[in-house]
Amino acid sequence: MPTPKKGSLSKNSSTCESANEGLPRGIQQSKPTLKEQLEALENLRQSRYDLFNQLRCIRHTMQNLMYTASSIFGHCHRAIKTGWVSYEEEEEDEEISDAYSDYYS
Repeated sequence: MPTPKKGSLSKNSSTCESANEGLPRGIQQSKPTLKEQLEALENLRQSRYDLFNQLRCIRHTMQNLMYTASSIFGHCHRAIKTGWVSYEEEEEDEEISDAYSDYYS
């Protein structure tokens, strides 16, 4: 395998060179150091961990909402069934009626 001549560009460095073409001198990208790469990796890991925790909280909140809605619906059903509340068909909203019949059928 031939060795590259001193001063020639490898594939990776030529990509960096071409990315810098056309940029003003002060804005040209420099190759990140190992420390910078490790810091970026740690930041990415922390962001991923934070996102996972937020998703877990959202899931927990959704479970609580579903439990609460189910509980309220059950209490309403028992109140109607036992006669605590009168249940009149003509005053009922059609969507509520459909949801009620779907749930208990």
